[in-house]
Amino acid sequence: MRKKASIRIEGMHCATCALTIEKSLAALKGVQKAEVSFGSGTAIVEYDPSLANSSSIKGAIEEAGYKPVAERIAFYVEDMRCASCIRALEEGLLEKDGVVAVSANLATKLVIVEYFPSVVTATELRDAIKELGYTPMIRDGSIATKGSRFRYRFLFSLVVTVPVFFISMFLMDLPYRSLILFLLGTSVLVVGGSSFYTGSYKSLRRGMPDMNVLVALGASAAYIYSIYNTFFAAGDLYYDAAAMLITFVLLGRYLEDAAKSRASLSIRKLIELQPKYASVVKDGEEKKVPVEELVLGDEVVVRPGEAIPADGTIISGSAAVDESMVTGESVPVDKAEGDTVIGGTMNRTGMIRVRVERVGRDSFLAQIISFVEEAQAKKAPIQRFADYVASRFVPAVVAVALLTFVAWLLLGMEIGFSLLMAVSVLVISCPCALGLATPTAIMVGLGKGAEMGILIKGGEVLEAVRKLDTVVFDKTGTLTIGKPSVVEIVDLSGFGEEEILRIAATLEGGSEHPLAAAVIERAAGLSHHDLKEFEAFPGEGIRGRVDGKEAAIGNRKMMNRLGIRMDDAEEAAAKLESEGKTVSILAVGRKVVGIIAMIDKPKPDAKVAVERLRKEGLDVYMLTGDNERVAKAICKELGIEKYFAEVSPGEKAQTISRLQSERKVVAFVGDGINDAPALTQADVGIAIGTGTEIAKEAGGIILTREDLTGVVSAIRLGRKTMSKIKQNMFWALAYNSAGIPIAAGILYPYLTLRPEIAALAMSLSSVSVVSNSLLLKRYKE
Repeated sequence: MRKKASIRIEGMHCATCALTIEKSLAALKGVQKAEVSFGSGTAIVEYDPSLANSSSIKGAIEEAGYKPVAERIAFYVEDMRCASCIRALEEGLLEKDGVVAVSANLATKLVIVEYFPSVVTATELRDAIKELGYTPMIRDGSIATKGSRFRYRFLFSLVVTVPVFFISMFLMDLPYRSLILFLLGTSVLVVGGSSFYTGSYKSLRRGMPDMNVLVALGASAAYIYSIYNTFFAAGDLYYDAAAMLITFVLLGRYLEDAAKSRASLSIRKLIELQPKYASVVKDGEEKKVPVEELVLGDEVVVRPGEAIPADGTIISGSAAVDESMVTGESVPVDKAEGDTVIGGTMNRTGMIRVRVERVGRDSFLAQIISFVEEAQAKKAPIQRFADYVASRFVPAVVAVALLTFVAWLLLGMEIGFSLLMAVSVLVISCPCALGLATPTAIMVGLGKGAEMGILIKGGEVLEAVRKLDTVVFDKTGTLTIGKPSVVEIVDLSGFGEEEILRIAATLEGGSEHPLAAAVIERAAGLSHHDLKEFEAFPGEGIRGRVDGKEAAIGNRKMMNRLGIRMDDAEEAAAKLESEGKTVSILAVGRKVVGIIAMIDKPKPDAKVAVERLRKEGLDVYMLTGDNERVAKAICKELGIEKYFAEVSPGEKAQTISRLQSERKVVAFVGDGINDAPALTQADVGIAIGTGTEIAKEAGGIILTREDLTGVVSAIRLGRKTMSKIKQNMFWALAYNSAGIPIAAGILYPYLTLRPEIAALAMSLSSVSVVSNSLLLKRYKE
């Protein structure tokens, strides 16, 4: 039997790339035919599913140095309750051909699946989750508000359990006492405990017992023993223990879900930012339509106090726009005709008309929501340990409970006492707190970051942030405003400032470099000369023929390349550079004729950000293409002691690698697209003020605003989140380590735990972990 997969591939630049991938695929056992098209960027692979699968095909493409593109889908699985559920979902879905990666998150109840749609469909994935015994829903914004399904079961169980407890403790002579307790206790187990029994059945059927098994076993043991004493013998009754156990576990789950609902509040706030309706102008008439019906090119009217319905550009009017919930910027931003606006932000003053340019999942708000949810679903390395321990905990706990029961019998205790001790061990051992320790802290931390305009790509990034000891800033556009301006022109040949500008602007006309833009802006209104034989040298400059004469503009490297001597120009250039100015040297006919000095002012908050990073114990470096003198002057102004000068764009990643070879853990702060190689090379890449194309950004942290103090906030938030994770892990492990022996009766006769008290303790341990994580919401910049 053959299967066929069609896989999109990123990174192919030529026909040779396609041949390289074909060769790698052909070498994979089980692949019968592989055709890779450079034009369409697609690989068609025919394979024997008994010998190869989607994961091995993906690995073969990656080994060839290219990136296969898988689709992603998120399922909300409400009945995912513990680490065993995570294991069952991840392992079960990975067995499905076409699935290449699965990440299940207990805190958000999201299962993120990466798959090849040519092999397996979203419907088949949903059916696969159902076959594993769960109820999946394709993730939707409204799902985030759920979480109260245990309330009614708990209330019913509570109402019934109160008389069970009262009768058991105080009404020993009540007529038909045993029968009344049997009926009341049975109703609690049937109505309140139904989810535990169905969950146990599903988990045992797939061979992965979970916490439902422990609760069901504990309640059933007390209940069945009580039935035996009700109808066949005259012994103690423990209907109260069974009923209270179910009631307290339901209470714990209700409180846990309520706490987790609070933890996901940041995402819900973002979802709720999107207005329901928009005022669209068509054929001169204005009418309200649902935002889902907006299409590209629509014109919408936004009045003061209304939310902007979609991303777009203002085509008339002006307004002060509150972007705080999207970028974290607390001060409203003045917007006028030609400025871009973000859907979900609030128009505070003025009426504007906006042309819609992004809708649906392409919108900035949708990208943030998707980014944060997927980041929350990613596992931190520390979580893998917790999942491993928790998923193998249940069989061990059952064994300990049996040993406890047998041990107390051998010590001469009654069967009822021995049974209660074993049930207490079963109940108190549930590893829920361990399973929640990491994902709840990550969920709250990443959600808080989104509120502050800090987007963190997951747990691995948080762990790297904790270990940081070095931060490297790119200069242009990061530490500085990124818009140099011409401040001085030095005429060295009698050409005159205007002619020097005209020649320089002619050469720079084909360049997109910020220095070129400064020259062109200063020369606005001046006519350009005729330019031929244009040639650019990245990191150095430009040369060409201006009105038939050889001319060049650039730095000293450019002059050296062309063999042009600086002579008297060197002293003038050095003086300007010592003042922190960047110089462009202009040569005509192999002679330097002038120098154009520019300055790119540091951002107002750059010095403050550097000071705060140093107080955090971090070494701060600056990386720039400018020469030593300019770099030194800028660093002196900002309080930076270490820098790398004359670094070309292609050498940035190598510079980061050199620091890493010195055992430094490095964060690089730069532009999300232009500095992609350096951001990827760094242990933590921080892309700052990157605009609206979140999905395209490199780096582990994305700052949605230009404020450099956001770098400090991101690092502090990351460290605080990791601190919470460690606290949660410690208390969860300490709880289980201390709780099991106490429940087994190690402190008898001084202290024993009845099953209902053990259930309450187990429930509160989970609630305490979630509540501790919620303290992150108090974090302020």
